[in-house]
Amino acid sequence: MSFGLQQRYNVFNILVDVFRKALSGESYSHLSNFHLIITALAINFVHHSVVAKDLLHKKSRMGAAFSMDGFAMGVAYLLSVLDQGSAFDSMHWWSGVRRHFIAHRETVERQRSSALSSGDSKLAETLSLTLSRLREHQQEHELLYLTVSSARGFFRTTERDDSGAGDRESSKAGDKDSVKSGESELS
Repeated sequence: MSFGLQQRYNVFNILVDVFRKALSGESYSHLSNFHLIITALAINFVHHSVVAKDLLHKKSRMGAAFSMDGFAMGVAYLLSVLDQGSAFDSMHWWSGVRRHFIAHRETVERQRSSALSSGDSKLAETLSLTLSRLREHQQEHELLYLTVSSARGFFRTTERDDSGAGDRESSKAGDKDSVKSGESELS
């Protein structure tokens, strides 16, 4: 009994419920496709994160950052408030990012091998730097995926049913882009 009350009045759930009710009116109908802009925001966030982490290695550390998890928490919160978690999951964004980086890295690795075999060391060096940058961006996307997935766990119990008639306890063990067998989708 106390577990049920404790779960029902969880601070995160209260925040979600309050803002869900406030944003459910017609004047907020423009937010019905919010999940679509998360992809662009994620790309921008990852780029900013890579730049901020690169600044840690410079003398002038203005704008440098080591960890930024507020964005992920905000995305998870808004997906829950707007009840768009399933819609976002249906885009399979994280697995698409993974496929993109794998394909891009394979292409660059082939080009690098070709440059090495033809003796073009300058091009091979440039392609090595490109590979390094690709790995760095892929790692940041993976970190963002893991952080968003973890943050979404805070808000899972307040997902509404498809009719919007009320709240239900989420029985989802995970989505198609979830971490499986201890390995992340983007690794």
